[in-house]
Order: sequence, then C-alpha cells, then structure tokens
Amino acid sequence: MIGVVFAFLLIYVRTSSQGPIPELVDKDTLIIMMKKFDPNLSSYDLNNMELLHIHKTGQVYVVNQNTLRDTDLYQENLPNYPHDQYVWKVPLTEEASAGGQVGSTIYDASSGQDLVIFFPLPIVH
Repeated sequence: MIGVVFAFLLIYVRTSSQGPIPELVDKDTLIIMMKKFDPNLSSYDLNNMELLHIHKTGQVYVVNQNTLRDTDLYQENLPNYPHDQYVWKVPLTEEASAGGQVGSTIYDASSGQDLVIFFPLPIVH
C-alpha cells in the first residue's frame, strides 16, 4: 500500500510542479514601462503580447499569465536568448515594421528590459 501511495505522489509531483513560481513583470506593468520610451505605443500590437518561458533545453513554452505555468510548446525557437528565462514577446504592427516584414520586441520578464529592437518574422499572405 505504501508503494502505491508513493508512486501516485511521485507522478503528481512530476506532472504538477515546475518548481517555484517566478516573480515577473506583469503585462500591465510592462506596458507602463514601455510608455516611457514610446508614449503612444502606436507601433506595438499590445493585444497579442505573449509571455514565454525558454527552458534549459532551449524549448520555448507559452506561459499562462494568471498561473505563471507553462502551457503549450511555442511554435518557434528563440536561440539568441539565455535558457531558463521568461520573456515577453510584443509584436510590432505592420505599419511600424520595416522592409515588408513584421517583427517583435522581446523584453526580459523579470526586469522589463528590452532585449532586442527588431526580431523579423515573414509576413504570411
């Protein structure tokens, strides 16, 4: 009986725990921080901001903003960023993008620091 309880406990811990919940800059606070550099924020698509977790393995997951738990595997890798980091990905509007490409700005979710100015993504027609 003890073995069965231990097995269930081990399964529960492995499936429900990601470790401690990090202290991160929330979406509203990040927007306030962004306004200091661009008061009207017209170049950003704030409705499509995503909180992402870059794991030690390099895999990237979308993070639930309420629970701060990883949900879905993200569709692209972010190889130029340190592993085991949370980031906010804020898309630029098509009007703000240069050279016929849509891009994003990446912010460190623990500090709100802008990590990259332009991350190009192809426009899908």
